[in-house]
Amino acid sequence: MLKKLSKTIAGIFIVTLAFSCEENKQVEAPEVVGPTPSREQLAWHNMEMYAFIHFTTNTFTDKKWGYRDESPEVFNPTALDVGQWMQTLKKAGFKSVILTAKPHNDFALDPSDDKKRSC
Repeated sequence: MLKKLSKTIAGIFIVTLAFSCEENKQVEAPEVVGPTPSREQLAWHNMEMYAFIHFTTNTFTDKKWGYRDESPEVFNPTALDVGQWMQTLKKAGFKSVILTAKPHNDFALDPSDDKKRSC
């Protein structure tokens, strides 16, 4: 029964393909109906996958949520290879990366010479 059904489906596919290839003429696009996306919106849509990176004190304390009670000295990336992150994300198919520079716990990833600055 399954073999017969497979043959029938294959036959329908071949007939459909034959009819679709029979006329190879240009067809005009239909008129646009309703709102259409802008060029920028289409570009955003084509980016497909974004990676979100949350690199903060929680990375070093192994906490899911920070409570603003961590010392700034906890954040101490000694062997950071951001290039390796980007290579991995690119190989995985990500088109863009968003770095969370100031998560909910108020720890900011901004350049500062003030080592005594609190979270």
